[in-house]
Amino acid sequence: GKPLSPSTYFLSSEPDYSSRLSQLVEACKQMHLAGIVHNDLRTPNLLLDQHSGMLVVGDFGYAHDVYESQS
Repeated sequence: GKPLSPSTYFLSSEPDYSSRLSQLVEACKQMHLAGIVHNDLRTPNLLLDQHSGMLVVGDFGYAHDVYESQS
């Protein structure tokens, strides 16, 4: 996917913004259910799949597994 620039992300139409925000919330929910905390969510780490139009979270370099740290 291609990175979302701040202008692309924040100045998109309201339905588009609402859809992207919903996708981001769902992605965070799924990560947290799996015990993963991203720790670096920001626009350069949000990608847009060119084929599906879906938001994709990238760059898990600062992410950690909460279950692993509890051991």
